[in-house]
Amino acid sequence: MGIGAIFKELEFDGEMSGDYGLYISGEGAYNAPERDVEMVTIPGRNGALALDHGRFENIEVTYPAGVFGTDEADFADKVGAIRAWLCSKKGYVRLTDEYNPDEFRLAIYKSGLEVSPAKLMAGEFDLVFQCMPQRFLKSGENAVTIASSGDTLTNPTLFNARPLLMVTGYGKIGLNGDEVEIISAPIGRTPLLINYRQTKGAATNVSFGVTPNYANMNSGDNVEILNGTLNVNFSGIIRDIQNFSQTGDFVRSATGLHTSTLIFNVSNFEYQYGTAKTASASVQVSVRTGNSTRSATITVSLSISASGVITVNVSTRGLGADSFRLSFPQIYGYSTKSALGDPVYIDLDIGEAYLIENGEMVGVNSAVNIGAELPELHPGANEITFENTITNLDIVPRWWTV
Repeated sequence: MGIGAIFKELEFDGEMSGDYGLYISGEGAYNAPERDVEMVTIPGRNGALALDHGRFENIEVTYPAGVFGTDEADFADKVGAIRAWLCSKKGYVRLTDEYNPDEFRLAIYKSGLEVSPAKLMAGEFDLVFQCMPQRFLKSGENAVTIASSGDTLTNPTLFNARPLLMVTGYGKIGLNGDEVEIISAPIGRTPLLINYRQTKGAATNVSFGVTPNYANMNSGDNVEILNGTLNVNFSGIIRDIQNFSQTGDFVRSATGLHTSTLIFNVSNFEYQYGTAKTASASVQVSVRTGNSTRSATITVSLSISASGVITVNVSTRGLGADSFRLSFPQIYGYSTKSALGDPVYIDLDIGEAYLIENGEMVGVNSAVNIGAELPELHPGANEITFENTITNLDIVPRWWTV
């Protein structure tokens, strides 16, 4: 190769060869790897039996290269920097050349550096890399969000790809019918509100509003109010309670006979986060003040909006009250979010699952059932399915060719 033929660059582990004054030609940029096929001869049978092991061997990629210096000292400096750059890398790193700008390889620099100088200002040599057989498409590094179960993802190559899944939630994910399952139990019962208490003064109609913390909840998750109470205080003594009635699940009981306080118990009231719900209760009471007795109807309504705001309205028709106090010692949600956190990374190239915590990879294989056969993305259209407990699914497809 003549030095004049060198005119392209390569990128190795994020650095461009041109920054070192190093340029390549493309004689070795287009070769394909050898398929791992074992040929077995059988006595008495013509030809040979081909045992295809379904894989490719590593490939050596050789780039004829050259370096130029402005003088002898500059040339020596550049060759020394190139030696250090190439030989300091450990393991497989990323290799790209300008002959195949849309692809990259995983490569180890294998050869030494035997420079044939010309007038001590320019030199020619071969760069030899030991490469994995795949040419990975840069387009396959982009995450694709699967918006709906049943969507398709099209593989533009003729080779099966093993993607990286990034999953929020838990449950089953299907790739062309082959399933991966995050089997970790959901968070389960989680507190949403602790010790809410509010008091209001005398009125005929009052309203209380409170919003629990739904940060760990999915739409449709069950929520339960435990031991909430509403106290309605009067200036007189409640002589009796009559005609207690109830709709929905709101009031478990109303107590207060021969006291100045009527108590409504908001116990074990359940609703689904994201779905509006309303319940109410009413009770007729007789209140004795001195020698006189007055009758009134107390109506309490509890409404849950679609956004989860809890509103309690109290009406004391025909009879005012001195004060009202609403308290919720505890509200629990039964969350279907995965206890693993999010997202969970499932690498179908190596059959491993992990989280990223504080910048470190934490293995969670025990919580993910990948199966013996790793799902793959076949050439052409691939159907992707997932259960509704999966709240987000992104796929890095890792398309490759040879």
